[in-house]
Amino acid sequence: MSTLKLVQILDDNAPDFKYSGGQWTLSTLVQWYQQTSNYPAFVTATQFGSFSLTFQGTSIAFIGNTPPEPSSQTALVSIDGGAPSEITYPGTPPAYIQWYQSPTLSEGIHSITVSRIDGTAVDYALIEVGQDTPLSGKTIVVDDDDPAIQYAGSWIRDTDEFDAGSLPDGFPLRNGTHRTSKVGDTVTFRFFGTSYAVYGIFSWENLGLLSATYTLDGSSTAQSYPVTKSSPQFVKGDKEAVNLQYFSQDGLPPGEHLLIINVTQSQDVLYILDYITYTPSFSTLSTMPSLGNNTIISSGGSGISTLSALLSTSSTTSATGLPQRPAKGKTSHVGPIAGGIVGAVVVLAALAVTLLLIRRRQKKPARFGMHSDYSASVSAGQPVAPVHQAGDRQQLNGAISPFRHDTNPSPIGSAESPVGFKKKRFNSSAPISNTPPLPTSVVTSQTGTNIALSAIGSTEIDSTTPPSNRDSNPPAYDSVSTLRRSNLPP
Repeated sequence: MSTLKLVQILDDNAPDFKYSGGQWTLSTLVQWYQQTSNYPAFVTATQFGSFSLTFQGTSIAFIGNTPPEPSSQTALVSIDGGAPSEITYPGTPPAYIQWYQSPTLSEGIHSITVSRIDGTAVDYALIEVGQDTPLSGKTIVVDDDDPAIQYAGSWIRDTDEFDAGSLPDGFPLRNGTHRTSKVGDTVTFRFFGTSYAVYGIFSWENLGLLSATYTLDGSSTAQSYPVTKSSPQFVKGDKEAVNLQYFSQDGLPPGEHLLIINVTQSQDVLYILDYITYTPSFSTLSTMPSLGNNTIISSGGSGISTLSALLSTSSTTSATGLPQRPAKGKTSHVGPIAGGIVGAVVVLAALAVTLLLIRRRQKKPARFGMHSDYSASVSAGQPVAPVHQAGDRQQLNGAISPFRHDTNPSPIGSAESPVGFKKKRFNSSAPISNTPPLPTSVVTSQTGTNIALSAIGSTEIDSTTPPSNRDSNPPAYDSVSTLRRSNLPP
């Protein structure tokens, strides 16, 4: 039996989510996973939002924006029909975070209801699957810290919150990313599936150009991500966009695949990897095949390629993760000289990434309440457990308690913070219209297939909401950014 853990990612706009309490608003910004996020803009002092979800697995978590004060920073959660329990959001609001994590549940079908929602947004859910959870048609998410993702070169792991500009700041999936600015740095990922997508954080703050190639089972596609003076996001002052889809590919033959991401150009723009998703070609975790060591065999391919052959372009990776040139001939001085040169290049590349990070942080005001202590408190590869930690089930009046602890720790940080500046921008922002689209760039694969990148101005569904009795309304998330990006078929 497999000891691996798999996590399903479920978009907020999936039919599994049942929203109630009023007409929820659908925000369609590129910052949201699958470019959608639902939130109850209709709430008043007496009317709140709620949603329910039936899922199959052993735990569930929700990610999205928490509302700015004075909106309530609490909600009620009921699991499998149990008595509702109050939860308190972590961090300094507003923030893009994982705002709930359930306890560990028995494997099977469960229901969860979240009510008394005062403007909190839902972007996606994370569901840990059981050994026999059906996986047909589901999407598996693999965090950048997962050992299934391998790095070669000068990648740096970063655990700071991202700077979203006008939108709430927050933390990426599992509180960390891997980033680099060195040409030639690579990522390898092996999986059994029929599609995949690569997600990360992209910064519009600096003029520059980022390019990478995506090689699947030996077939490569090039992709470029320019930031120019005419880029609408640069003009508007947008900063870091989380959940940005760098690249995706569908319609793969079922079986084992090898993906290699190679950074080919980085001019003042970092390649920041957050997570990779894929559609599994196996039915359950217990029937997941074992990945091979070096051989990739695709049922739709014409031959067999090896991992070593695909990676042996100019360097190999040592046990320390640093690239080293292979020794040539029998000259005893080649190894030390090559090692010194490669070492110097690696140091310079790491220094360049560090300087970019320092420059970004110097431009960003300190934010109270959500800082490195928050992200460092969560071990790598583990789900965020805000306020109420996930754990074994507790019985409460014969029902499952949503938490391991009954006490409510105080919210992290102080309410007095520079985040108030963002609240003012939320409340004063007017909807943007007639936003110029992102310039379309065309890339060509080895087979000559053109892939277009386009942008669509975002919209809000249900723009008419009941008047509010509150002093301030929930944030109109779509009033501060309009970028959408997708990979279009040829």
